[in-house]
Amino acid sequence: ELSLLKEKKEEYKTEIEKKENEIKKINDEIKKIKLEIIQLEAKTKNEKKLVDNINKKIKNYTSFELVHKEDTEGKGFYSVKCLRTNEDRDITQISTGEKNIIALLYFIEKLNEINEVETINKLIVFDDPMNSNDDTMQYLIIEELQNLMGELLKNKRNDKIILMTHNVHFYINVKYDFDRRKNDYEKNNNFIRLISDTKKTKIKYIKNKDEDFKTNYESLWHETKILSTLSSCDPAILLNPIRRIVETYTKFNGVDKKVFLSKIEGAKKFFDVNSHSIDDLEADLNGKSKENIIEIFKECFEKNNSIEHLKKFWKEENNK
Repeated sequence: ELSLLKEKKEEYKTEIEKKENEIKKINDEIKKIKLEIIQLEAKTKNEKKLVDNINKKIKNYTSFELVHKEDTEGKGFYSVKCLRTNEDRDITQISTGEKNIIALLYFIEKLNEINEVETINKLIVFDDPMNSNDDTMQYLIIEELQNLMGELLKNKRNDKIILMTHNVHFYINVKYDFDRRKNDYEKNNNFIRLISDTKKTKIKYIKNKDEDFKTNYESLWHETKILSTLSSCDPAILLNPIRRIVETYTKFNGVDKKVFLSKIEGAKKFFDVNSHSIDDLEADLNGKSKENIIEIFKECFEKNNSIEHLKKFWKEENNK
């Protein structure tokens, strides 16, 4: 009886494999049909709805709106209407930032169209979307990107988003709520910092929340620490972030910057923000090494009774 059952088991196994192959063929056919559906819907989708959605999002930020029109052949196109005069605006009258926000919102609306039909997994790349956009637009962009990323998590799809930016303020805000737990840096999201010393770029993986930026001011300290450890970094590169730290610290604490710098010989020459231009960097150094510059920088805080502030942002164990 056992031998008979083993024979039946092999028969069933062969039948299962056969059915699995049939299922695979059916799934491949389903994917093919879904792609055809997407292509057809892309051609017939109501562009008027897309324009209405964009206009709702920009109405509090711009003095114009998009209008969907059709030419004599029935082909759709867009015009820009000034809300003050109700007349069409020439495209040259729209700033680069305004064009960018329209392009971004249009792109996101198109993504939403595709998502309405289940499709292959997507890799979505945003390359510095804050570039050429003024401050009034940044919160709209942040909100749109957060909504998009939230939808991906909610739908539990395998879509991925890569977001690149030079803007620390934008980065801090757009990742808010996506880094609440320390394991988010390892499990759901990856945070990577690229640090350039003008010659090479160092890739730093942020492993936990404590290593990441919390404010723009903190990012200046991170930048200064990293640059001070790079062997290929020119000492002049350190001066700019240090000057910005000094300026921010003295302004926020109501301290006279001249008094703050005057207690250390040579500090005013290096770190006085208002008295230097970019071409002064090399002239300031006079043979000073990175170690000399960092030592002077630290002494400024020590002599101004701000040693605890220095220790908070400059952790020696991370700088060896």
